[in-house]
Amino acid sequence: MSRGSCAGTITPDTKVAAVLGDFPQLETIVAELSPSFAALKTSALRQAVAKTTTLTQLAQADGISIGTLISRLREAAGQESSAALGRNQDRPTWASTDSAARSFDARTMIQQGGHPLERVMQGVGKLGSGDVYELVTPFAPSPLIELIRQRGFEAHCVTVAQDECRTYFRRG
Repeated sequence: MSRGSCAGTITPDTKVAAVLGDFPQLETIVAELSPSFAALKTSALRQAVAKTTTLTQLAQADGISIGTLISRLREAAGQESSAALGRNQDRPTWASTDSAARSFDARTMIQQGGHPLERVMQGVGKLGSGDVYELVTPFAPSPLIELIRQRGFEAHCVTVAQDECRTYFRRG
């Protein structure tokens, strides 16, 4: 999938046009959260801006939280699956800050448009059997959770507050 495409999960790198192309019903949510987008009165102007603007850029331009924007859009698009994030099950005892051998708070990095993928992959790669890695993000990192699960790790995601999601990974 190319950067900016939205055929998969909505991410901070997704272009606004891709989100609206795949989920036209989300335009009202984008306009509600983004005064600058809402101020673009004509459809043609909105489309032109949307083609080049990522969700991160939109959030930064309006001073809104990328976590709020991503969470609201994913929820409305039906992309926040509790089962996929491990939320539909009781929280395992190992899924806690106290159990974490390593922890990384990626909220600032993500809000500034950065990507924690490489750092998180290095961190979980260093875990021993049964060790836990805690990742703090402004929204549930669904694609990252799936990627790490495919590598044989367990995962459990907990939304602590708006803009604070803690995901725990454990080597199986």
